[in-house]
Amino acid sequence: MKRYIFSILSLLSLVAGISPANEPTAVPKWIWIGKENPNTVYFHRQWTQRGAAKSAILKITCDNSYEGYLNGKKFGSSTAWEKPTRYDLTKHVSNGDNVISIKAGNAGGIAGLIAELVVTNKDGTTQRLVSDASWMANLNQTEDWLAPSIEPASWTAASVRGKLGDGPWGNILARAAAPGQNQAQPQPQTISAEAKVHPGGFTLEKVYTVDKSTQGSWVSMGVDDKGRLYCCDQQDKGLFRITLGGEGPKVEKMPVELTHAQGLLWHRGALYAGVNGGKPASGLVRVTDSDGDDLLDKAEVLRQAGPGGEHGIHGVVLSPDGESIYLVAGNYSKRPEVETSRVPTNYGEDQLLPAMMDARGHAKSIKAPGGWIARTDLDGKKWELVAAGFRNEYDAAFNAHGELFAYDSDMEWDLGTPWYRPTRIYHVTSGAEFGWRTGSGKFPTWHPDVLPPALDVGPGSPTGVVSGLGAKFPAKYQNAIYAFDWTYGTMYALHQKANGSSYSLEKEEFVTGAPLYLTDGVISPDGNMYFAEGGRGNNSAIYRVSYTGSESTAPASAAAGDGAELRTLRHELESYHMQKAGAVDAAWPHLGHSDRFVRYAARLVLEHQPVDSWAQRATGRDASATLSVLLALARQGGPEHQSALLLRLNRILQASTTAEQKLEALRIYGLSAIRMGQPPADAKEALSQILSPLYPNSDPRLNRELCYTLTALDAPEVVAKTIPMLNQEAIANNTVKASDELLKRHRMGGTFAQSKTSNPQSEQLWYAYVLRNMTKGWTDELRREYFTWFAKAQNLKGGASFQGFIENIRKEALAKVPDESQRAQLTELSKQAARLVPEGFEDARVIKVGVLPGLKFNTDKIEAKTGEKLAIEFINDDPTGMMHNLAVIAPGSAQTVVAAAIGMGAEGMAKNYIPEIPEMLASTPQISPGKKYTLYYTAPAESGDYIFICTYPGHGMVMQGTFSIR
Repeated sequence: MKRYIFSILSLLSLVAGISPANEPTAVPKWIWIGKENPNTVYFHRQWTQRGAAKSAILKITCDNSYEGYLNGKKFGSSTAWEKPTRYDLTKHVSNGDNVISIKAGNAGGIAGLIAELVVTNKDGTTQRLVSDASWMANLNQTEDWLAPSIEPASWTAASVRGKLGDGPWGNILARAAAPGQNQAQPQPQTISAEAKVHPGGFTLEKVYTVDKSTQGSWVSMGVDDKGRLYCCDQQDKGLFRITLGGEGPKVEKMPVELTHAQGLLWHRGALYAGVNGGKPASGLVRVTDSDGDDLLDKAEVLRQAGPGGEHGIHGVVLSPDGESIYLVAGNYSKRPEVETSRVPTNYGEDQLLPAMMDARGHAKSIKAPGGWIARTDLDGKKWELVAAGFRNEYDAAFNAHGELFAYDSDMEWDLGTPWYRPTRIYHVTSGAEFGWRTGSGKFPTWHPDVLPPALDVGPGSPTGVVSGLGAKFPAKYQNAIYAFDWTYGTMYALHQKANGSSYSLEKEEFVTGAPLYLTDGVISPDGNMYFAEGGRGNNSAIYRVSYTGSESTAPASAAAGDGAELRTLRHELESYHMQKAGAVDAAWPHLGHSDRFVRYAARLVLEHQPVDSWAQRATGRDASATLSVLLALARQGGPEHQSALLLRLNRILQASTTAEQKLEALRIYGLSAIRMGQPPADAKEALSQILSPLYPNSDPRLNRELCYTLTALDAPEVVAKTIPMLNQEAIANNTVKASDELLKRHRMGGTFAQSKTSNPQSEQLWYAYVLRNMTKGWTDELRREYFTWFAKAQNLKGGASFQGFIENIRKEALAKVPDESQRAQLTELSKQAARLVPEGFEDARVIKVGVLPGLKFNTDKIEAKTGEKLAIEFINDDPTGMMHNLAVIAPGSAQTVVAAAIGMGAEGMAKNYIPEIPEMLASTPQISPGKKYTLYYTAPAESGDYIFICTYPGHGMVMQGTFSIR
């Protein structure tokens, strides 16, 4: 009776939610459950159809994924929220009760489901059913969730999170297309290719095809001493054992209650599992055979750690000595309680200026330390944090030298922004921090408080990482680390070369397929590699890679090789990554070491010791050693240390230091202000006076950091110096480092291909991003130039959050404009479509001028007609890396102009060394190396030999040519 009453009551309310198609209130809403973002939500929407339906069209998407059912039958699914789908459900709508049931998934960040069903009846009437608060939601899958009527006890009204058109999604349903059709931006034609192994002498075989209906979609793999494989479904289908050989694979489901394992490792008669949101609990689980029947039936939770969707608990890795287990987890998984930590645990966001959250809300509540790797003993009794600062590293593996490598993911929505980081391989050393922070806060690789990647791989979705040790492969491939990319179906063999105490890596495509959703792999005792494909509900299979060529497959030498002495030194220093007697003396000689990893390890030794034991110790005259001490002090010291720190930092900046040392000094200042408190005004002014003459700089890294630091110091001249750089275009687009062929292996490659050809000008975005904080130094003209950039930026292309970031920067910058009337004008200016070419210059003749070594333009003469419209494209491709401009000046005025530019003195750079004298007819600003600027110019009306010249001090008398007007 209770169920019947709810069905009648819900029918009355739900029918009210079905409106005529032209009813303005029937607007689809983004819906979820509650205020949080659980990984899975079930939705239920019942309605009664009166008479036959002529058509029934559903448009739907979900951030991030959904499975949809109409009257209990699945009609479709998607894992790409940005590609809404249009389904024709006409044949499946019944006369009478109908129900739409949606299993919705979210992998982190904002979440929402939006749908619109338009039913046209045989009599010509039309009704619209939209997602709104009349839909019912549940965190659990109930037995009746696919039925028209439900038991109300565990269901609640859906929460409305916004309406169609709201950010960050926009009017997304307008792009809905039928399944299989192109729903978003034009994509490159995706290739479809069978899986193949590339190096000669190797053979690839598919040895088992998984029954998805009963065995699921396999994402993890382990292998026992007998060569039997263990695989686990990503969801709740459980754990399976596969015995190969004989007449065919023997597949057994293990009786143990184990689900959602994303990492498996067999060791000493037990299977260790990294469980992510499944049973028996999230964290590290040991699975054993309790009754001797050779079937795994017991699951023991060694230590829990928070689940995190697809950014949660992942790989399980055995230490080289077989005595420790490493657990790998992404940034949505809170680390377990640890007894010790090699990473100093006073980690923070460490942003000198306010960071900006992802424009679509992803990971906005996730803070440092981000993704992590922890180590424990085989019984899981004592835990130690080894490394942190990853985004979502999925797996890791040790090489022949016992060094650990992990494959970390990118944030593809950031594509085109200056904080985008491609997927990358990290050499994971003791106490390593890799600088992932949410939103725009990611640390660049030149920050000294992080370690750089061993290799930027490019676009992809990292999954398994496997060491080739133990394989019956040629030595080169035994010593390789294999990294799996799920999206583009590519397994890379990573060949290592010693680079100091670390390594540089060369990647080789080892196995590819389109599609080939690589998940995990192992080297079996039989000497072959086995790997699985699957994940996210895709079909699964197991493949075998064997070597049948003529090269020797004898066990490869594990000789230390190049870099052995430096690795030994680093390991000695890493043994002091704890409070330990003699640690400071052990570290002190190596604080200025030329090897970055050794220097990092030495500095971490200090950070683990009491500050008073080393803060006052003399550092000698070596700038690198002094900077290491000051970095440790900025991170671990208190306000009482700041004054002395700043004095020493200023002396280093005033000395003749390298670009790397200046970058380190700038970061140390930032950390001191963040962690010790803002310095007094006189200290900030003193630093500003030191830094301002360095900016702009020919080094793009220093340009970025100087702009950032001077803005934090409130130096008013930074605005005038930065605005000209908003109009300098990067010559080359280095945003996407991937071949066109790779990008065609998956539809996700379309965004990368588009960005690769459009050149998103990420450096311009950085300057706009930083200047949003400035309140001083603005003139009306500078504000107009700044906000005009936003109008131009509408033409730039990047990832899903790219334009959202630009819009949020624009809004924050407008909020800083004090005059309300001016703010309104600038709002309109920044929103209107901007001319990329000034009016009247649409048909201007393009003249390209570049730079040669030795202070020379690449041409001595430019010819034009009187009054001719010209587009002079000045390209600073000077291989020596100096700044230049191109100025058109009056005949015979070179000496006057050069003297006037030199006479500008300290204010010269702020005005681009362009003196305000009649002889100056037109000019580009000073252009940084690797940038170009187009000067739109009408040739003089009088004939004559004018001059084009570089007005940068010291260049003008040499770097000039004839501008012949006839």
